[in-house]
Parts: sequence; structure tokens; C-alpha cells
Amino acid sequence: MNNDQAFKYISLVLMDAKDSLPRLDDASSIDLKTFELQRERVRGRIRELDFILQDWLLPFGEKNKEDAWVGIFARNSEKAQSMLFRFRAQQAADLGIIDAGRTRRPKVITEVNSIPLCEKWRGQVLKEISRKVSKIQDPSLSDYQIRDLNDEINKAMREKHMWEVQIRNLGGPNYMRGGGKVYDEEGREIPGGGKGYRYFGRARELPGVKELFESAKPKPPPDKPLEGRSDLRKQVDASYYGYNLDEEDGTLLEYEKKKEQEASESLMKTGEGKAPPGWEPLPGDAGDGKGWRIPTNEEVQEELVERRRQRLLEKLG
Repeated sequence: MNNDQAFKYISLVLMDAKDSLPRLDDASSIDLKTFELQRERVRGRIRELDFILQDWLLPFGEKNKEDAWVGIFARNSEKAQSMLFRFRAQQAADLGIIDAGRTRRPKVITEVNSIPLCEKWRGQVLKEISRKVSKIQDPSLSDYQIRDLNDEINKAMREKHMWEVQIRNLGGPNYMRGGGKVYDEEGREIPGGGKGYRYFGRARELPGVKELFESAKPKPPPDKPLEGRSDLRKQVDASYYGYNLDEEDGTLLEYEKKKEQEASESLMKTGEGKAPPGWEPLPGDAGDGKGWRIPTNEEVQEELVERRRQRLLEKLG
């Protein structure tokens, strides 16, 4: 009898024995003695099934016995993790009994011709990237684990890009146009969505990688030395020192006279040339021939005393 036949026979025996186990009635309708008796019968039947299992699976090792026992009496979540269940699922997928493509991400992306399926697998890849980027921040990881995890993230980023290309080729939305932003589990944006190999999280602090980032930083420009007097003289000409040929041939004077005439005509058109109410013309600008005159200290003191006297009279009055 080979392994498949042994597992099949034992599974049938255990399933039949499981259905034939005595069931406990309602605890309110039986006394304590009857309840203890039924419980001991259940325990004895379970021990008997364990002996049968050990006899049949002795040539196959302890692990197979545990997998078969879990496959019969465990919950569905525990069954899915057993080696026997995974082995049977792989056999069924190879024979075409179940569709493994509904649960496994396809390896050949170009063979998927459905846009909803492509978006489904792309979303799954995005979740994996977010989970691994959060995991790579763990300070307890070793350098080897960080490197392996960073390689997995880069591989997932390339796969995400391939899914986006396939979605675009099928006529779906172009996720590459917006840069394909990825967020971690805390809602922070993950950099590194572009081309090339990227480093995430603590991978930037690995030996050799940190020096690589520091060397790639743009260096500040060197301070420009102060220019000497000889350098400044190279940038000036004769006009800087007042040797303008325009003044000698009268070109500049004619230009200034023309501009003064235009300004005078513009002033005559806009008004009579009188100052607005409350404004006083500056000395020397009224055309009366009076120039600027600076008051003496005595005149300033008299003006200040007069202002104080006027202020006191206003308060008393």
C-alpha cells in the first residue's frame, strides 16, 4: 500500500469514527453521573482512534501523523496550514479539479486579458509593498534581512509596473501617469516609484549604501574669492570717469533739452502749474529769486517757545 492509499484509507476510517462518536445530550436533562460516563466514552474512542493512526502512519514519520490528525479534527484555518492539505490542493490544481489561478497571482502577466483582474493583482502587490516597507523599519532586523527585504520590495515594484503596463495596453486607466504613488500602513507616501534599484527605510543606513547617498549629494559651490582692484578696472571704460564724447559734440545736451521741453509741455497740458491747496513751494523754485536760508539757533528757540505758549493758551482757554 502506497502513501496515497494509506492516507485515503485512514481518512475514511477516521471520518466514519468521528460521525459515530456518542453525542452529549443537553446538560439540563441528564445527571452528573450520566454526563461523566458519556465523557469517558468519548475520551476512550479518541484514544482508540489515536492508536489506529499510530499503527498506520508508523512507516511515514511523526509529521504525517500530525498532518492527518489535524486534517480530520482541526478547524478550517488549521486545515489550510497543514502539509497534507497543501499537498492535496497542489494535486487538485495539477489535475485541473480546482482553478489555482483564482487564488494565486499569475506569473506571466501578459496572459491576463481582464482589466478587473489586473487591477485586483496590482492592488495585491501594492498591499505587499506597503506591508514590507513598514516591516523594513523594524530595528530588530539584521543587515542580511534588510537586504533581502529591500530586494523583495524592488521586485514587487517592478511587478507593479508590469501590471500597470498591462492595464494600459488593455485600454484601462494609465496609473503610470500619476507616478504610481504607494503608501505604507500609516498613510505616508513611499518614495522610490521610479526606475532603477531603490533603497527603502533602514536599507539607506546599510554599510556602503549610506556612503553612496552621501557621495551622490550635490556639493555646495566653492566660495568665490573677492575681486581685486585690478579686476574691477577691467570692467569700466572712459565713461565711468566722465570722459563722454556726447558732452563734447553736444549730443547729450540736445537730448536733455528735448526732454525738458517735453516735460514742460506735459505739465502745461495737465494743469496751470499751481501747487495743490495746503502745499507750499520750496524756496528757490517759485521763480522769485529767493534761495534756501537756514534758521539760526535763536530763531529756532523763539519758534519752539511760541509753539509752547500757544499750546498752553489752548489748554487754559
